Amino acid sequence: MKNIIKKSVIFGMLLSVIVLGCAQKETPEQKAENLSSWKVRMNRLSSTLADLMPMVVDAEKFNNPRNHARIKNDLLEFTKLSHDISMNKKPEADPSLDFVSRKFSTDMKDAYAQFEQGNASYARYMVQNTTNYCISCHTRTNEGRTNL
Repeated sequence: MKNIIKKSVIFGMLLSVIVLGCAQKETPEQKAENLSSWKVRMNRLSSTLADLMPMVVDAEKFNNPRNHARIKNDLLEFTKLSHDISMNKKPEADPSLDFVSRKFSTDMKDAYAQFEQGNASYARYMVQNTTNYCISCHTRTNEGRTNL
């Protein structure tokens, strides 16, 4: 009886190794395509942030009703892009990318919701802190922006 159990366990482990070893790996073309779409999203995030930040750092501009439509559009775009980044394949296997991108997405959804509910000061505070996510990813290696 013990031999049957041992053989079953060994067979199960061997089968697992074979299945994992035969799993389809990403082709170089797929990897290049994923990296390209990742870079496109990063560039869109960067341009949206560049448009939004001058208003975020100036409370008077951020609270000016004339800027609310622009801020709302930028926050919505930022929220969508952060969600895309959190859901899509990352260019590296670094597990911190997954955690940071999901947290970034959650915070941007909250910032947008707060702005929509009229709590502009809290939304502004949250957006000011989003740059922490940029820094946490882009300073993981000495490659900085070129890495992502």
